[in-house]
Amino acid sequence: LVRITLRVEQSDRHNSYQAVLSQVDSGQEILRSNGLVARPDGAFRDVVVEIPASILSENDYVLTLNGVSPGGVEAVETYSFQVVGALRR
Repeated sequence: LVRITLRVEQSDRHNSYQAVLSQVDSGQEILRSNGLVARPDGAFRDVVVEIPASILSENDYVLTLNGVSPGGVEAVETYSFQVVGALRR
């Protein structure tokens, strides 16, 4: 399991969040997590995304954090990361 903590501004007040993980080269969505909540942490709020290690291979990834409100879904931030070497399973 890979746990990623994403920080959002205290002023960002969406009801919940959605995380979408995609591979950069193919654009293929490999994970969508809904109903994530932001927890207060000082001047920020943290959204924790859990990714099963078994779905990650050596590749470049984009993790998009969307805010969900009654008015719809909007992109809050986009994060990039790379997996190098073999993950232990």
